[in-house]
Amino acid sequence: VHLCTNKQLAIEACKDYDGMDMDKYMEIPRGLILKDNNKPKKRKFYKLQEDQFVMVTVGYSLECFLPKKFLMPIGKMLKRNPNFVWICIGTPKIRQIEAFFPELIKNKQIRMISCDYNLPSLYEVADVYLNPPRKGGGTGLAQAMYSGLPIAMNFFPSSDGVMWLGKENVIPGDVEDLVTYIEALSNDPTYKQTESDRMRKEAENFSYHNVISKIDNIFRELV
Repeated sequence: VHLCTNKQLAIEACKDYDGMDMDKYMEIPRGLILKDNNKPKKRKFYKLQEDQFVMVTVGYSLECFLPKKFLMPIGKMLKRNPNFVWICIGTPKIRQIEAFFPELIKNKQIRMISCDYNLPSLYEVADVYLNPPRKGGGTGLAQAMYSGLPIAMNFFPSSDGVMWLGKENVIPGDVEDLVTYIEALSNDPTYKQTESDRMRKEAENFSYHNVISKIDNIFRELV
């Protein structure tokens, strides 16, 4: 038996080889070791107010993945919603944000910090995970899903985020549609909770223990 994460792609890749029994290819999801929040913090630990709506983005090279056409609608959204806060983790200095939105940095609506080693704790006090158009960033997004954060992202080819979130769960359209989604979450607590529960359920598919269990079941059936 051959285990693969996408049976259709495996079939396409091996169709020109003789002797490949595709019936023996079995699909399993990718797996990650995801962390529970064992050190919960309150919002005041992160200098956040209870009435603020908190967006979070994680990445060590965010400066490379935040083009002007993405940033400008996000900046406009922050300006018309003074209770919104956007925390960028992993890249403490993002030049284009500093150039475009010095006033939002000054009033702490945009915060750039070097790192937070307890992401589950920060995710617990956040409201939504905003993912820019990039190829990386998948692990931080997957942990956000596991923590119950709704994910605001558009489709981007070869994106690690799409791999974990699933193409069917990305927001169709462009960044303006992400803005619409985020503002809808902020205005409707019931909708936000529904999206949160949906993300937790999606994350169960690639939790390490779930994947190991599926592999174990496959081999038990073969024995």
